[in-house]
Amino acid sequence: MAPSDSRVPTCRPANYNDPVVQVQAAPVLIFPIFAVLVWALAMQWRRQWPSFAVVTLAVGLLLALIRIFDAWHEHLPPMAVLFYEIMWPYIGITAGIGYYICFLPRPPTEMQCRRCRYDLAGLNHKGLNCPECGTPWRGKGSEHEPPTVELTPILKSPPAKRRIM
Repeated sequence: MAPSDSRVPTCRPANYNDPVVQVQAAPVLIFPIFAVLVWALAMQWRRQWPSFAVVTLAVGLLLALIRIFDAWHEHLPPMAVLFYEIMWPYIGITAGIGYYICFLPRPPTEMQCRRCRYDLAGLNHKGLNCPECGTPWRGKGSEHEPPTVELTPILKSPPAKRRIM
């Protein structure tokens, strides 16, 4: 092939300002950004069906990308084979961490029992015990609410003057 062909990889350790030697990292960052986006959406909707849908859709999209690379492997540069083989662990890591995040418990809301997560909204909070597990309610409006502590600043006395002898 001729050196002017753009598909030929060059390894010239020449001037770093040469456009052939410059490395573009933007396409490489797509995959970590994609994984973090999938994990963030799974965390946002954990224990709900949208989190499972996001991770499943992401895995399906990555598997479709693998199918495209498999179908077009003859027309792609030789480095695409490395990309194809790296994609399998990437899909496994993205799916594994994504589904792990999907199964994480959601934090209890303000009006849920801290022990069994029973919804206590609409009940009188004075002297309330959870109807499910019997745990006393210790949130806002209860008798067991921790007292508010008022902090008063402690002023330092001015330093004593030294005597010079």
